[in-house]
Amino acid sequence: MSGGVAFNEPSLGTRASQWWLVAAGVVLLVLEATGLYMTVTLTVVSTFGYSVLLLIAGPAEIIEAVAQSRGSEP
Repeated sequence: MSGGVAFNEPSLGTRASQWWLVAAGVVLLVLEATGLYMTVTLTVVSTFGYSVLLLIAGPAEIIEAVAQSRGSEP
């Protein structure tokens, strides 16, 4: 019963050629973290931009409503 499957250890050349997979994984993790950071940053910046537009539009609507109500009087 000495017959069996022999599992050969991979040679050094095979291990060295697989390091690019580790490097690719690290690069993808960095790109993922950067993408998440940019998503959060874009959300915050667009929210502030929209709030500026609302702060400008609010008083403009009030001024327009007051001007129209004064113009409709006989």
